[in-house]
Amino acid sequence: MTKKGYIDELNSKKNNNFNQACIDQVNQLIYCRDKRDYSKSDHYDLTHLKTFTIDDESTYERDDAISIQSRQGHKIIWIHISSPSLYIEYDSPLEREARKRISSIYLPDRTITMFPKEVINNLLSLNSGSARKTISIGVELKSDGSIKDYQLRQSIVTCNYNLTYDDAEELIELAPKEEEDLSILHRLLIRRRNYRLSNGALSIENEEGRISMNAYGKLYIKYMESMKSRIMISEAMVLFGSIIAIYAKQNNISIPYRCQAKSHKTVEPKLFENTNKEKILQKYNQRTNLMASYISTIPNIHSNLAINPYCQSSSPIRRYNDLLIHYQINNFINHKDLLDDVDIDSHIERIRVVTKEINQITRSSELYWLNNWFSSKENKSYSVYFLRWIRREKQICLVHLIELSLELTIRISNLVDLEFGQEYTIVYCDLFDESEFIMFNMII
Repeated sequence: MTKKGYIDELNSKKNNNFNQACIDQVNQLIYCRDKRDYSKSDHYDLTHLKTFTIDDESTYERDDAISIQSRQGHKIIWIHISSPSLYIEYDSPLEREARKRISSIYLPDRTITMFPKEVINNLLSLNSGSARKTISIGVELKSDGSIKDYQLRQSIVTCNYNLTYDDAEELIELAPKEEEDLSILHRLLIRRRNYRLSNGALSIENEEGRISMNAYGKLYIKYMESMKSRIMISEAMVLFGSIIAIYAKQNNISIPYRCQAKSHKTVEPKLFENTNKEKILQKYNQRTNLMASYISTIPNIHSNLAINPYCQSSSPIRRYNDLLIHYQINNFINHKDLLDDVDIDSHIERIRVVTKEINQITRSSELYWLNNWFSSKENKSYSVYFLRWIRREKQICLVHLIELSLELTIRISNLVDLEFGQEYTIVYCDLFDESEFIMFNMII
């Protein structure tokens, strides 16, 4: 695809312009925020807790935060999720626009947000020093990592620190006495993770590369490392989704649950001696043996997470699925009318259709910029592990680029016999074909 073709397709489908009704609502919300006195709010006051957000350096949709509370010798994990539904009425212009967009879109060269950036920055994002409305869950774990007790609150929090994953990693590792909260949270959430793993959950975290663009327009490969801080936050979000799903099921609240049936396939035994290679190929085998996840109003097991029931509900600033759940939970707490299964099923179908479209846009964008990155490099050869044929008759296959920690579907110009897990060398051909596959020569 040419640059003009890519840009035209993107702009025709998704852009970051909001209509006048949305802009007017944003202005009204910000004006009301400036007049608001949170001390008179009936929301649960958690502003006394030392609260942390932990995100990538470029993140500005800070929708989750964590705290630790000691009470009578017990440790309570607090997970706070910014809740736009506490500010933005259902079926208002901003909600209808979010419903239309379904999610924020993250592309190498731009981000297309689900809500206007003005309302994100001034009202929703959990920025340091700013009071925000959240759904907060306080969890006490048993010694084995199972849930002993929980409380769910509409709350007010004020974040003390907006940290990067690197910042948090250092605090977890060093665990200074004057700043040991993150070390304690990490220990508790790893206990919870180990509990899930002992019940059949899969650990498929792996370092992976992704094409990105910096503020100066320079392309680079961004590496998502498996860090203690990332695992901790991921586990906190899984725990939040688990408890929201339990609460919804117990109270007969219709929500989109995320489910995944258990796979009956077996993962191949370890075949390779090289530790890094073995890890990459075993993780690939695990992922390919998983059943596809789906969303439904009927709660069921999520086998990969070893949780029953479960829902994704920790990113309502950027995912409409999560926002919809927040509307249902908050309306139940506030004794307002709820959507029924028919309404939620209608939303689920639209989420499915639009998410597929967004994935296609994201894939086109990443391939376009990745091809530009390859073409700009003097070194055109790369070592890969062959994973599988996608369409052998078209010479399209899936490989893992070792130096880039990147899985990529490519077209090879020469038809050769390839074996799973074996290492080969490919050479970039400086050709981006009409089917949107980057072309390489395979050297045997």
